[in-house]
Amino acid sequence: MIRIAQLVIVLALTLTTTFYSLAQRSDFQQIDFSRADNMALRFPNHSLKNIKVLADKLTQGLTTDVEKFRALYRWVCDNIAYDYALFEKNRRLRAKQENTADDIARNKKFNAEVFRTLLEKHRTVCTGYAYLLRELCSHVGISCVIVDGYGRTANANIGGNGIPNHSWNAVQLHGKWYLSDPTWASGAVESQFHLFIKNYDDAYFLSDPNVFIQNHYPLDPQWTLLKTNTVTLNEFLNRPIIYSNAYHYQVDNPSPTRFNVAVRKGEEISFQFDSRHDFSQAALMVDGKSIQHSFDKKGLRYSTVQAFNNKGVHVVHLMIDNKSVLTYRVSVK
Repeated sequence: MIRIAQLVIVLALTLTTTFYSLAQRSDFQQIDFSRADNMALRFPNHSLKNIKVLADKLTQGLTTDVEKFRALYRWVCDNIAYDYALFEKNRRLRAKQENTADDIARNKKFNAEVFRTLLEKHRTVCTGYAYLLRELCSHVGISCVIVDGYGRTANANIGGNGIPNHSWNAVQLHGKWYLSDPTWASGAVESQFHLFIKNYDDAYFLSDPNVFIQNHYPLDPQWTLLKTNTVTLNEFLNRPIIYSNAYHYQVDNPSPTRFNVAVRKGEEISFQFDSRHDFSQAALMVDGKSIQHSFDKKGLRYSTVQAFNNKGVHVVHLMIDNKSVLTYRVSVK
């Protein structure tokens, strides 16, 4: 019992001293991840019956923890497919969950199905992605945990009370904790036919916590990895919708701060955001029509003004280099 208590104290001290050092991909700008990526490519569709064997193969010859993590992460993203049928089943379970004895039994049964599908078919949902990455990391001495919370997309957790619907990972590298989402990095589900389209997206690897919080809200607030997380769940659920391009361009502090914006006919809205990444052009797209704007720049802050002269509901996208970054819904009375 004494040894366990000592271990808990050491872990608590470690978390306190390393949690809130702002951790992100830029910490490893000097690392060339091509070796790690090539290792991930060497073992396509490898069996998951012995995870330790796979972990050892993927990290052989890699000398730093961050390269080892990269190889494991890329393998998971590239070799595991998202199972939409399981997702729908999970969504229905979470929507009506009340933590009764029956709910707990159904969850256990569903989790067994998730892991069986993962091991046998290399298909899963977010829980399986996060679980597999954690287990691979554990076999090579890397601390990695599963973080449960709210994932926000164009189809989920837009307003309302919110439903915990997503899982991702936090990993400790060189004394600091980092956030990564192997599920969203692996690809996306095509909305019309519900087909999973595999397309690796590097935005979710060791992401900037300031951007990550815009569409990932953990149940345990310590996993925001922010020194001062002033974002409430209600604010999170009502923010503008952001896309992975916001990660690439390091877009932060958007204004307006809410997805739904109400104005009167002829009224102007000031659209603003911070960006720590170079880009060629920013524009607004209103109801599918691109409107070229001159964005004023002061430091990291970009701003422009758009008037709304037609009544009704308008969908407004912030575009950077012709890529969607943010979406608003503007109601004009």
